[in-house]
Amino acid sequence: MGVAVFGYTLMHLVEGAALDEQAKVPGTFVVSVEEAGRHYVWDNHWTRFEGEHLKYDADCPSDGRVVVRDGSGVEVAFTPDSSQGWSVGNNGRKSVGYVEVSGATELEFVVDGVGQERIFSVSNRTVRRELWSRLGGLGVGVALVFLGSVVAFVSFVVGRRDPKGGVEVEVANEGERSS
Repeated sequence: MGVAVFGYTLMHLVEGAALDEQAKVPGTFVVSVEEAGRHYVWDNHWTRFEGEHLKYDADCPSDGRVVVRDGSGVEVAFTPDSSQGWSVGNNGRKSVGYVEVSGATELEFVVDGVGQERIFSVSNRTVRRELWSRLGGLGVGVALVFLGSVVAFVSFVVGRRDPKGGVEVEVANEGERSS
């Protein structure tokens, strides 16, 4: 089981599948936000999108225009911030900025002036939580392999023990009984 968990996680890392819904920009896309808090807009510069592996420079222009509206059409403040980023497996992303939301809503993003076509996504996961989501399966897989190995070794040793040291059980046949 541990090998299967490890292999599954490793396959998804190599495959480069995204954890969040992605959209091609410039253009408009809508994201459903389930919880309040800070939600980062990511430039997924190394990812898999619509069945194709994409990789481009993480050089999204800082003067690109991002307008965000909530479900009722009210503009939400967008804060430019390119301080977050990471790459692991066949995945790489860098933050473009973030929005703060007070509760569940739909957000509409209008993106322009980003130079070339890019793949954006929105997530409230921090870099640490994102890496745990991606690499946690590897750790769980290794732990399961170790635990399975210990159980197999103990079972092997106990199964090979000399029965003379154990409790003897005597079974008498009904026909051999005498009165």
